[in-house]
Amino acid sequence: MLSIRYVLALLVCCYCFQINAQDVIKEIHFVGLKKTKPYYLERFIEIEVGSIFDSILVLEDIQSLRNLRFFDDVSYSTKDTAEGIIVNFHIKEVLTLLPIVNFGGIKGNFWFQLGAVDFNFQGQGNTVGGFYRYYERHSYQVFLKVPNILGSHWGYSLNLAKLSTIEPLYFQDSITYYDYDNLIAELMGRYEFVYGNYLEYAGAYLYEQYKKSIGRNELNTPGPDQAEKNKFLFKTSHTIDQLKYFFHFLSGYSNRLLLEAIMTRGDGDFFLKLSDELKLFLKLKSKGNLALRLRLGSSTNNESPFAPFILDSYVNIRGSGNKVTRGTAELALNTEYRHTLLGKRWGAIQGVIFTDIGSWRPAGGQIEEMFTDENSKLFSGLGLRLYLRPFYNLTLRFDYGINIKDFNETGVVFGLGQYF
Repeated sequence: MLSIRYVLALLVCCYCFQINAQDVIKEIHFVGLKKTKPYYLERFIEIEVGSIFDSILVLEDIQSLRNLRFFDDVSYSTKDTAEGIIVNFHIKEVLTLLPIVNFGGIKGNFWFQLGAVDFNFQGQGNTVGGFYRYYERHSYQVFLKVPNILGSHWGYSLNLAKLSTIEPLYFQDSITYYDYDNLIAELMGRYEFVYGNYLEYAGAYLYEQYKKSIGRNELNTPGPDQAEKNKFLFKTSHTIDQLKYFFHFLSGYSNRLLLEAIMTRGDGDFFLKLSDELKLFLKLKSKGNLALRLRLGSSTNNESPFAPFILDSYVNIRGSGNKVTRGTAELALNTEYRHTLLGKRWGAIQGVIFTDIGSWRPAGGQIEEMFTDENSKLFSGLGLRLYLRPFYNLTLRFDYGINIKDFNETGVVFGLGQYF
């Protein structure tokens, strides 16, 4: 009788073991990869071989893979075996090696950019690229970004650039235009605490040269004819990125806090700048997307024409113009409602309603001066977006903005990518 009990207990244990074994993940595969390395993707998923299968966790992993934006679609399937479950992630990659054909324009001002960039270099999420840009003058840049060295939490990036523009500098009630050249050599380190939460720290050498623009200034305009500066830049930033991507829709938030310190060789000049950028996105029903961006910043409040914060159609206030004013503090809020007018397998067309509001502290001024009519702008307008799904993060953008305080002040802004 006792032996029968032992046999029954043994059978029950074997049955329970078989059930548990069938619930355990035996293998994980990424099906459909052509460029991306499977071992690179393993760091973005929570399920692992030997763990109990959890369908909710798998769906969260699918969202994590979508957030990389290297894939047109991600789904999964399972296969039951006597030894456990085989999980297959089915992935369709997008093109990540792309030409850079970027452009933008407002009234009386046009720029374009040509080059090439790979957002998934070596199939490991690295970025490498370079471009030529014409924005009234000629600029060049090459860059490399490795977020995770050999799958670790450490990363780095390199940046070499010659950036040349025409800069309006403000001397009391006068504007003087300068040909501005900036040579940059930058090395940045990165440490990722967890995915979407990382610290960056960088050092850079900058050579800046200003020369009065020929043919743009009146006689005897204020300011030096020429200026040269050798600078050393040190900066650190902390980023939290909790954005979730689903094709052209976004939800979640991100925040980047940045501290910069610049020392000028020879004159002992020391400059500090602190800024923060917060983005919030909310998906509304099946076709709507609400987007908000808040930019706050303050810097050393010297009375200087080289103030770091600018009012510009491409940066913060659509329709306002090209580098309209400068300041030593900034408060800017951008809001958009994006509505999908047409959604197809190839992409989507969105209509946009936006409002941009911002204010700046004049160089050497008081903080309360930011909120005067003279130092604040309020623009609103309409726009269109053309999202092309087979390509990495490719959106064509067109916006028309009008000054709510002065309907005669308008501007058209177009370019590639969402405004924010």
